[in-house]
Amino acid sequence: MPPDEKFDPEANDGTFLMHYDDWKDNFSTLFLNIDFPEDWTGVRFKSAWTKSNSGGLPKSVEKEYLERYAKNP
Repeated sequence: MPPDEKFDPEANDGTFLMHYDDWKDNFSTLFLNIDFPEDWTGVRFKSAWTKSNSGGLPKSVEKEYLERYAKNP
């Protein structure tokens, strides 16, 4: 791990630790951002979730629902 990515508990850089129980009492949403290295490449896709491509989780563990979920695009 590069030195600038190591956690330093003594640094005054805005980074802090919080117990999960305290976090969930104060927050309801978590947004993550990954700062990828310069030498990585990627492809960006633009699309949207629709009824036909976002079936969500199965309604129950019955075979019919699990098979439908397995075919969810």
